Amino acid sequence: MDFVSSTSLISAVSLGWIGKAVYWLYQQIGDFGITVIVFTLILKTLVLPVDWWQRSVMRKNNRAMQRMKPQIEKLKKQCGDDQQLFQQKQMELYKQEGYSMVGACLPAVLTLVIFMVVFSGFNETVRYVNNETVEGMISVYSEYWELDGDGNRVYRDEQGYLIVAANDDGTYRNELGDTVDCRLPSITDPDAALAAATAYYEENVHHFLWIDNIFVADTWADPVVTEANYTGTGIGKLGITEMPENIALVGSYNDLFAPLIAKYNKTGDNSFKRFFDFKHWNGFLILPILASALSILTMIMTRKTQGEMPTVADDQTAKQQQSSQKIMQYMMPIMIGVFSFLYSSAFNIYMLISSLYSLLFQIIYTRITSAKDARDAAAEAQSKYER
Repeated sequence: MDFVSSTSLISAVSLGWIGKAVYWLYQQIGDFGITVIVFTLILKTLVLPVDWWQRSVMRKNNRAMQRMKPQIEKLKKQCGDDQQLFQQKQMELYKQEGYSMVGACLPAVLTLVIFMVVFSGFNETVRYVNNETVEGMISVYSEYWELDGDGNRVYRDEQGYLIVAANDDGTYRNELGDTVDCRLPSITDPDAALAAATAYYEENVHHFLWIDNIFVADTWADPVVTEANYTGTGIGKLGITEMPENIALVGSYNDLFAPLIAKYNKTGDNSFKRFFDFKHWNGFLILPILASALSILTMIMTRKTQGEMPTVADDQTAKQQQSSQKIMQYMMPIMIGVFSFLYSSAFNIYMLISSLYSLLFQIIYTRITSAKDARDAAAEAQSKYER
């Protein structure tokens, strides 16, 4: 009789709708890096109408603000120090000219919401697939368990004697009648079992271009996730608080991954030597640098079509608003840069492709609207000439 449950392996990580979508694509494609690229292109295409609407609203606001500037300056002089009256007149003017207060700040809010939702979904998928890999390693390892004639696992103590019964206090009795503390099944060839589990990992680890493990940052990070990063909940850690239920049948996470950590992770007598062990870096910071640079470039180009912040009577308040606007503009590039260095390369690929898509869309949108503005200006000039 088995003393440890032999239920099938079940992942301890659940998936939300973004995670399920990414995982479904991964099952169809088979390569996680390509999966991320395809998912990003699909998502950006789906939200393209919203993106176009956002830019159209910003463009409309920009034009409205240019028309209103002389009138706003006139209102400031008329209202003097009466801030409440100025704001009332200002709102009336905005409504008259079709200036959208919501449209002035909505793009940044929507961008941030989409970023956080996708970030959460990717984290779920990364945890899920990592747990799936660990479960697969345990399954391969279990093929070396010693079985009796009925197909049940055989348990032996450290001296090799057969375990025949479980005591109520959590200890066991061997075939000699001695009480022992043993709950792991007997392995016919422990070295071969561990080698098989290690080979399974090496065959299923998700490489991408120069990156050894796509679920680790494209930096100097160790390619093989240690137990501290596997169960940790801090920045850049997987946060898997529950191990696969049958991990105890192997021993522990460290027992299972010891050969891989020794083979692939950085080594050295001190932290300095370990850091400069370039051979065992997971990546070379290429994706974080590219993602950050593209994000900044996209932000600079987008600023040209963004609507101006509403003008206020008080100069100090106006400066505060301008400062807040600049913070909002630089927040996404800063966030992308930080997340690129600390989180998985998979999410880094998403940010890179997303920024590249947005940049190309901005170029196309600018060309289309510039051509339209040129036609409108020519038509207006022709109309004045004819009159």
